[in-house]
Amino acid sequence: MFEPLGQSPMTGGVATFTTSTLAVGTTKVRAVYEGDLDFITSMSAWLSQVVDQ
Repeated sequence: MFEPLGQSPMTGGVATFTTSTLAVGTTKVRAVYEGDLDFITSMSAWLSQVVDQ
């Protein structure tokens, strides 16, 4: 099971999210859009995020 890191509002069709909670190493992350009255739920591909320090 995966747990969310957080959420961010969309502004002009773009959402930006920053976190400082990832451990050192490689973590797989993805974005999830929960949908609204106009658009269905969507998920990005898994991406590998590398934290060096």
